Amino acid sequence: VAWGTLPDAGGVPFVAMEWLDGEDLATRQRRDPLTTAEAIEIVTRVGRALQAAHEAGVVHRDIKPSNVFLCRCADADGGFLHAEPKLVDFGVAISHGSPSGWGDIAGTPAYMAPEQARGDADLDVRCDIYSLGAMLFELVCGRPPHIGPTPIATLARLATTPAPHMRELRQDVSNEFDDL
Repeated sequence: VAWGTLPDAGGVPFVAMEWLDGEDLATRQRRDPLTTAEAIEIVTRVGRALQAAHEAGVVHRDIKPSNVFLCRCADADGGFLHAEPKLVDFGVAISHGSPSGWGDIAGTPAYMAPEQARGDADLDVRCDIYSLGAMLFELVCGRPPHIGPTPIATLARLATTPAPHMRELRQDVSNEFDDL
């Protein structure tokens, strides 16, 4: 990403972003569900990107499959090689430790941490870590851990109900993975 101002246009600000070829993870999951191994690999890579953001003092606040873009990577002959996940859409991100920004509703209810749903004031990067786990849950089980008929109902469930175990939805998930 590059940003600045255009001097020839009277100082108009601009942002230039990398062109990404591929699809978001939500689209990929609907078309062809991931295996557990694929889900773990993608979430691990997104976790590394999230760690870099956190080390830079940024809290994303909207980790979900549609904010992970699977970039098509080509081999030397131009053929498809693999999909490289990239964490995108930092539109509601805030600086870690910032006193402002946490009081507003930001993010997608099905992936918010319970403390976000409760409106707690002392939130931090752990909200992103919870959201990453909720995304992994969905990739493996086919739905987020908490869902309701409306966004408010989803937030209420998040704030008051423990997440289900993966094994309730997928009996082939190991106890160790379910504990994670």
